[in-house]
Amino acid sequence: MTRKVRLLLATVTAVVGLLLAGCGSNSEPPAQNPSADLNSFYSQQVNWKSCGSDANQMCASIKVPLNYSDLSQGDIEIAVARTKRSGGNKTETNGGAILTNPGGPGASGLDFHPYMVGMLGDDVLANYDVVSFDPRGVGKSASVTCLDTKQMDTFMADLGTPNKVTSVDQVSAAAASMGAGCEKGSARVLPYVGTNNTARDMDVIRGVLGETKISYYGASYGSSLGQIFATLFPDKTGRFVLDGVVPMWFDIEQMGLGQAKGFETTFERFVANCPKHRGCPLPNNPQQATSKVKNLLNQLGSKNLPAKGDDSGREVTQAIAYNGVMASMYDDSYGWADLRRALAQAFAGNGTGLLQLSDEYAERENGKYGGILQSYYAISCLDQDGRADVTATEQLGKEWAGQAPMFGDYMAWTGLPCSNWPAPVDLAPSRDNWSGLPAMLLINYSEDPATPYEWAEEVASSMPQSALVKVPGPNHVAAFNEIKCVDDSISQFYLDGKLPASRATCPAK
Repeated sequence: MTRKVRLLLATVTAVVGLLLAGCGSNSEPPAQNPSADLNSFYSQQVNWKSCGSDANQMCASIKVPLNYSDLSQGDIEIAVARTKRSGGNKTETNGGAILTNPGGPGASGLDFHPYMVGMLGDDVLANYDVVSFDPRGVGKSASVTCLDTKQMDTFMADLGTPNKVTSVDQVSAAAASMGAGCEKGSARVLPYVGTNNTARDMDVIRGVLGETKISYYGASYGSSLGQIFATLFPDKTGRFVLDGVVPMWFDIEQMGLGQAKGFETTFERFVANCPKHRGCPLPNNPQQATSKVKNLLNQLGSKNLPAKGDDSGREVTQAIAYNGVMASMYDDSYGWADLRRALAQAFAGNGTGLLQLSDEYAERENGKYGGILQSYYAISCLDQDGRADVTATEQLGKEWAGQAPMFGDYMAWTGLPCSNWPAPVDLAPSRDNWSGLPAMLLINYSEDPATPYEWAEEVASSMPQSALVKVPGPNHVAAFNEIKCVDDSISQFYLDGKLPASRATCPAK
């Protein structure tokens, strides 16, 4: 997996771990056929134009309702990219179109599109159009705008466990700034960027493409989006691949605590592996190594660390350091190597490496932030119930720290921005109809820090007609790691609908 693909596919759970997907359920499934009022959206003609470096890639904007329950509020445009099937026109033997989502929420499907095309085998590309899109609230699709660079710097520096440097009031102010900024900058779209509406947009895209059913690849949060689409539109659901699986129904505690424990386990693997590499700054004894990192983080609760190689004037706070450490847990190649170097610098009194890891993950480049974190909160805070205030967050932090001593408390506090979110929740639909869903292919690393394997097992147990492929190791999202068994399983499923054994294992590279 290249560094660029890793960053695109890594969800922002290292920053806001407990909010990866919606939880609870209350949305009623829409009718399988669009109402007369929606027909104009499904039948619209769009203007496809060449875009990107690939001559076969075309882009267009597709209009969708801002509010599916009140069409009088107008519409927004969804930016879509499509690579046509190389086998020519659609025939009875080919598969139609594969819609994709790289996760987040907040990751750009348009940025992801070339990598998705590159991952799929030639046989699949001959039979399917590959279609990616920026979900509403993201990138080129009515993106939310919340905080400027200075405000985002403060948000990143202060959102974490309160300590001697960053008081409870500062943490609370940072948390509140996100919702207030989103309401000020994006009031019109903010109540409507939740995952349920994105799933409805996917069905409009399906209709515009002229497909009776749509196939799908969803990574991480994208797997939850896929589940919601299938629940809302079971008759429109084709062959779905869910990679790094997130149960769409999880509540705050299941989500946040599960991830805190997942990152804890992966960090243990990191410290055990570190001494095998030249320049490892940690002792051979895993307990001593963990203590050394913990001591560094604890010290940052009393005094910030200078970033001697950064010209922005920022220092490394405890929150930034946590973000940098956790952002490195997503794969054991680039991520772990980056963290070894960053920790070596930090132990020598220079936080530049940790700051760079945090910046890279938050899409801060050339003094400006990308929109991923702002979109992330805007979407996730609509999707999740039980918004915890300061008192509840303090309690959650204590409880999670008991089971995940390194990361539990920090991850609890990163959920605070949703406590006073200026838009009501829009929870996932009930899964009462899942027994009748089409078979799906689920894939998960055995020690995925962000989407633990146990989550994939829970989804698979609710879909007995589907198959779950386990890949040994601590990475996140398997399809882009050049594992032949995984790639072959995906290709075979898309091409002929054949699934591996219900509980298969693909050996890691």
